[in-house]
Amino acid sequence: MSHFHKTRLILIPCSLAFLALTSGAGCTREDRPADSGSERVAWLSGDTDAKFETVEDQFGGFGVTMWEMGYRYIELYWAGQDENWDYAEHQLHELEEALQRGMVRRPERAASARPFLDEVVPAMHTAIASRNPAQFREAFVTFTQSCNACHAMEDHGYITVAPPTFRLSPVVRRAP
Repeated sequence: MSHFHKTRLILIPCSLAFLALTSGAGCTREDRPADSGSERVAWLSGDTDAKFETVEDQFGGFGVTMWEMGYRYIELYWAGQDENWDYAEHQLHELEEALQRGMVRRPERAASARPFLDEVVPAMHTAIASRNPAQFREAFVTFTQSCNACHAMEDHGYITVAPPTFRLSPVVRRAP
């Protein structure tokens, strides 16, 4: 698959998520024209419990969490390669929060995710704080192995991650 096609695979979902988040930003039911209000929420019907089930289903379970973690994993890797330690710390923090949110939505995943959060993530924080490229690389190997071990514990051993070979984002330590 070409770099162009791989980039499109990332940009299309990101663009859709952005549009979904911003299309009604700051708009309350009272602000909407009377004729469009019912069209906008037609997919959200039934009693309160049914509406919550529909919204929950739209979050996509743990798949959305894994999608975000994959992106953050890639960015974390390149931040370490660039020795952009502040960006690495930012990505690790965001990855950690994404996993915690995922465990709220799918608590049955907590047993396999908890060791990652309790042991592997703190070790990566330490490696980043050291600002030592060799320590970061070593910690990233453990980080990757832990991702794959977690997938295996969840009967998803066919999902194997490895450090990326090309960048998906334009973020670099210094401008070219």
